Amino acid sequence: MIRILKKIFTSFVIISFLNSAAFAQSIGNNALPTNPNVTSGSANISQNANKLTINQNTDKLITNWSSFNIGKDATVQFVQPSSTSSALNRVTSSDPSYIFGTLQANGKIILVNPNGVLFANGAKVDVGSIIASTLNMVDKDYLSDQLRF
Repeated sequence: MIRILKKIFTSFVIISFLNSAAFAQSIGNNALPTNPNVTSGSANISQNANKLTINQNTDKLITNWSSFNIGKDATVQFVQPSSTSSALNRVTSSDPSYIFGTLQANGKIILVNPNGVLFANGAKVDVGSIIASTLNMVDKDYLSDQLRF
């Protein structure tokens, strides 16, 4: 029985890896998050080629995105007011988030995607702290520093 379960698990991991590699190619090396909608706080969001910069103007920021992918040659940088600042990012589509490139922030990043978040081998995450979750958080909890998912 253990051999059968091991074989099934190994097959699942291999299939997942192959599907992730195929998806990495399909999202493109320069893929970036799409369609930001700031629902709380203030930020200026700009894109220059394969880099997306979020200049966060408030200590807390809530942004809903259609997708939040970072291609292997792409960078997403949050420039936050301080190292205690945070940004809650929600994905509203039915696709998982694939992080293949670089994610930078001088503060805290929360990425919520009910369909999953994959950090691929080779991804670079340089942030003060990060939480990636499939569970949602109520805005008022986040804004009052209650990290309840």
